[in-house]
Amino acid sequence: MPELLYRCPVTGQELSLGISVDADTFEKAEFDYRTIVCSKCGQQHEWTKEDVYLQVPPEVDRRTREKKQGPDERFSGR
Repeated sequence: MPELLYRCPVTGQELSLGISVDADTFEKAEFDYRTIVCSKCGQQHEWTKEDVYLQVPPEVDRRTREKKQGPDERFSGR
């Protein structure tokens, strides 16, 4: 199941919030302001639903890239 990810505003690095949720539940969920002590910079950050995003599982990411490529490009090694 995908995890919620957040990008540290100080370092720009991506980190997991440790929350696993499917896409349908995420779409329906309402979050108030939440806080996290960032493992990348050590500061406390506030976040809302607009600040987080779902991790794309590797198999979904691969299929998405293949759909964007034409059939010839997919197998030509480009």
